Amino acid sequence: MKKLILLSSFVLISFLCVNAQMKISPSVGIGIAVPTGSFADNVGLGYGASVGADFKIKPLIKPELIASLGYYMFSEKEQEFTNELKTGGEYGFKSKANTFYIGAGAKYVTLSGFYGAAMLSFHNFTNKVEFNYPDNLPLEDETISEDYTRLGFTPIVGYQFNLAAFKLEVFIRYSIISDYNNFGAGASLKFSL
Repeated sequence: MKKLILLSSFVLISFLCVNAQMKISPSVGIGIAVPTGSFADNVGLGYGASVGADFKIKPLIKPELIASLGYYMFSEKEQEFTNELKTGGEYGFKSKANTFYIGAGAKYVTLSGFYGAAMLSFHNFTNKVEFNYPDNLPLEDETISEDYTRLGFTPIVGYQFNLAAFKLEVFIRYSIISDYNNFGAGASLKFSL
C-alpha cells in the first residue's frame, strides 16, 4: 500500500508540473498532534514532519492546489490494572502508533495573509501494543503490531508571514480519520521556485 501511495503521488506531482503556467512553492514543516476521542485513550502526544507544495495555476486564479506527504509518531501510553482476585497481581499494556500520510486539497489565501484549506488524505497507521501479564499467570508478555489504512479529511486555518526569501506559515488543523481523530498545530517554511 505504501508503494502505491508513493507512486500515485509521484505521478500526480509530475502531471501537475508539466503545466508551464503553474507556479510551484515547495515547503517543509513540523507539527504536533493531540489525539481526541478513543484515540486519546491509547496514545499520547504526536509529533512529526512533512514536505509539501502549493501549486498556483495562474496568478489570478484562486484557490491554490496543495499536496503534502508526512510522518507522525504518537508517544506511548501505559495503562495498568490491579485485580488480585482474578489475576493475582498487576497487568496492563503499553500502546503507541505512527502514521505515514499523503494528501491533496485546496487553499484560499487572502491578501492579508490568512488562509483556509481543506485536504483529503490517505493514512497508513501502524499500531503497536505490548501486553504485560502477572508473573504467576501461565501467559507470556506479548507484542502485537497491526497496520491500517484510513481516509482522512482535514480542515486547516493559518497565517502566512512574508520573509526575505520564503514564507513562514503557522496553522492549526483538525484531522478526521475514523478512529484516529486528532487536533494539530504546526509551522512550515515555503519557498518559491
